[in-house]
Amino acid sequence: MARSENAAPAWRQFEKLVALIESHLSPRGAIIKSPDYIPDRITGQLREIDASIRYQVGSVPILITIECRDRTSEEDVIWIEQLVSKRDGI
Repeated sequence: MARSENAAPAWRQFEKLVALIESHLSPRGAIIKSPDYIPDRITGQLREIDASIRYQVGSVPILITIECRDRTSEEDVIWIEQLVSKRDGI
């Protein structure tokens, strides 16, 4: 099979697969986006999120963000700290 010039890289295909799986597992009415862009609370600049799930429970809006990572070895604590910082920023 010939590869299309517009074929998404493997990492993007993985992000889309994660979003597709989440679309089947999420509550009815949930909105799944991949990628999504959410404003940073301090700078106002848009931060890219690999995938997001948004829905409402009663009057409470829920936002779940997903970061995908293809890793070949065990991650150290730095990556987790980066995720926490990103979460706090959005």
